[in-house]
Amino acid sequence: MIVRSLFLGLLMIAVATTSPAFAQQFGKPVIDEDSKSDAQPPRKAKPQKIPELTPPADWHTDLNSAKAAAAKSDKDVVLMFSAAWCGACRHVLTEVVGQDSVEKTLEEFEPVLINVDKDRSDARKYGVRGLPTFVFLNSSGKEIGRSVGAPAAPDRFVTMLKKRDSLQPAAPRKMITDEEAFKVADADANNEVNQNEFTHYVKSRLRNFPFSEQLFGMVDTNKSNTIDLDEFKMRNEALQKLFVELQKRRPQRQAPKKNDADS
Repeated sequence: MIVRSLFLGLLMIAVATTSPAFAQQFGKPVIDEDSKSDAQPPRKAKPQKIPELTPPADWHTDLNSAKAAAAKSDKDVVLMFSAAWCGACRHVLTEVVGQDSVEKTLEEFEPVLINVDKDRSDARKYGVRGLPTFVFLNSSGKEIGRSVGAPAAPDRFVTMLKKRDSLQPAAPRKMITDEEAFKVADADANNEVNQNEFTHYVKSRLRNFPFSEQLFGMVDTNKSNTIDLDEFKMRNEALQKLFVELQKRRPQRQAPKKNDADS
């Protein structure tokens, strides 16, 4: 009788310790055999797309339209170079612009918002190096000043607008002429550029361009192994042809094939 009672007691303990309630209470993982086959691996979260910056209703989004409006209204133009990924730009447009003091001061301007990811030409033209960059033009389209960085408060933004005439405009870039570039390349000053001179010039100007020898062969039209000024002037056209040729040689990326499991 005692042995039977002891056996029944051990059997009840074994059943209790294998129950889900016991496992949940004492931290033992529970495997549901019915739902085991239906389990799926966790899905990776898709990266969220950064929303585009929305320009204020009375702002231009095209520089030409802003210049045309400024010529009629005799107002200065303020260009704000920005991008969707620029947090400081978003702060200015959502937290600063729209305040009463800022809106009142902006009435003296033709403001324009330029997205550097979509309008790279204007960004290059004005030498934009950081965001946001504010460039001020007079009604004739001439730059009178610029400011780099985000005025974090409305009063600072207003101060920047009012002191536009005292801001330092960008230093004009000096464009080197073909004649000046040829003199730089012509190290021995014999009015001809050999391959060594040409290679040294191209690599120093084009960030170690690796195909300078091939480019020399394209520029050297008379195959004299030297380049005169007329041939040197053609180097940009030859360089463009070389890039096109290299682009054709580059293997095209193929879209990954879908697995049977994904279809």
